[in-house]
Amino acid sequence: MAGTHALPPIWNIPYRRNPFFTGHEDTLRNLYQAIQTESAAALTQPQGISGLGGIGKTQTAIEYAYRYRANYKAILWARSDSEGTLTSEFVAIAHLLGLSESDEQDRAIASK
Repeated sequence: MAGTHALPPIWNIPYRRNPFFTGHEDTLRNLYQAIQTESAAALTQPQGISGLGGIGKTQTAIEYAYRYRANYKAILWARSDSEGTLTSEFVAIAHLLGLSESDEQDRAIASK
């Protein structure tokens, strides 16, 4: 496990690692393999975790971010509870990355 590695330079995961996380090893391994397989391509296909509420999707995503953080230069998190929340999250990410779009008056432009 990557417990002693420092966080990537660009990191906005809003949660601490759960020291009691268990299970979902197959999901973590499959997700890692899918992302690594896709990384050879110029553009990777997004990966997702889906399922009923309460089965551990968020905790699995958090664990993935911490477990494999040494493999990435940046790890970004965006909440998508609503369109407005997602737009705000994209604006915050633009600021974090120092993108010129982060200064746009119209948040819809910055989130595209």
